[in-house]
Amino acid sequence: MKRFIISIYCVLASVTTIYQAVWGAQAWRGLAYAIGQGLVWPAVWFPALGSIIGGLIWIIIIAVLLILGLLMRKS
Repeated sequence: MKRFIISIYCVLASVTTIYQAVWGAQAWRGLAYAIGQGLVWPAVWFPALGSIIGGLIWIIIIAVLLILGLLMRKS
């Protein structure tokens, strides 16, 4: 089942990459940019998901910095 899910993800990433490289709004950026968008295709297909992922990354970074600050203060 895991192999099937990974295969589906890779197929959808490939389709997104080809579409973005040939017909996408930012096709002028080149293949490397299209491959990057293909790797994170859920965020490309659903723009709100990209905002949610970005927000979660910020929360994680802030939490790590706060934890490191507390650990440094105790030392």
